[in-house]
Amino acid sequence: MENRQKWQDSVSRGLIWSSNINEGSDGPECLHIEELGDIWEHCQNGEPSEKALGINYEAAASRRFQISGHHGLNTRILAYGKIYRNHQKYNEHTLNVSAGYQFANAKRTVTLAPLWEWSSSGQHAQHRAYGARAEWNEARSRWSWNTEAEWKKQVYFNSDMKHNNHRLFSVFNTLSYGLRDDVVIFGGLDWQQRFSEEPTESYRQPAIRLGAAKQFAGGFDASLYTLLRHRSYKQENEFLGKRRRDNEQIYTLNLGSDRWKIADMKPVFTLKHRRVNSNIKWLNSFKQNEIGISLIKQF
Repeated sequence: MENRQKWQDSVSRGLIWSSNINEGSDGPECLHIEELGDIWEHCQNGEPSEKALGINYEAAASRRFQISGHHGLNTRILAYGKIYRNHQKYNEHTLNVSAGYQFANAKRTVTLAPLWEWSSSGQHAQHRAYGARAEWNEARSRWSWNTEAEWKKQVYFNSDMKHNNHRLFSVFNTLSYGLRDDVVIFGGLDWQQRFSEEPTESYRQPAIRLGAAKQFAGGFDASLYTLLRHRSYKQENEFLGKRRRDNEQIYTLNLGSDRWKIADMKPVFTLKHRRVNSNIKWLNSFKQNEIGISLIKQF
């Protein structure tokens, strides 16, 4: 109980290299159009990919303030972002803060809280958001279940982006199971739905997550994580002549070592591959590889 009421913090900072920071499609798409007996070839050129080296960071802090019995107040602060050398327009920073009611006992935790978010892109503030979140966590000897639901309204600072103002509803479900003391498998089903002021920007997005983590002798650990999701937009874009649909795959491998800690900071090596296959290939399809090395400290 005493540990629950202390600040639980983690900080990560490291180097990251990306093969495609701008999510460029790297090539044209040509369509053959038949008109009045003639066949025309119409080609659209996608944006070329840009490589960059940068710095990524993540910080998280949470604390429970006891009120009475199992009831209390929970505060959570998240900050994360990326800073690229000579590519400042792709820099990104996000701050998310929530504080609200929490019920907690030995096996179950339930949290209900309002939230506030601020984000920047490039060298300018991008959007602010407000909303609410609910989280339920069930823990047993071998398995645990977590469900987090979030609703927020996102408003862009730039008047030229006002058409992208939207409400976003998200649900994340995760089941973890310990096969052995040194092996954990996990998976989840997620759902996101965006209601935008511009109907062509509204979408729904189901997703599935699968992964495994293992501790090795000598203080080494590894985890492999897969995310598959499908995004379907609500309305056809008149200019593009299609209703956008994207299939996304993300594969992540993390290798860590408590044995090689530096000033009590754990080094973690990360490989990540991401690809998006879109029905509007020239504009939205892309591949991206990332390599990172970070130092992580938990308080």
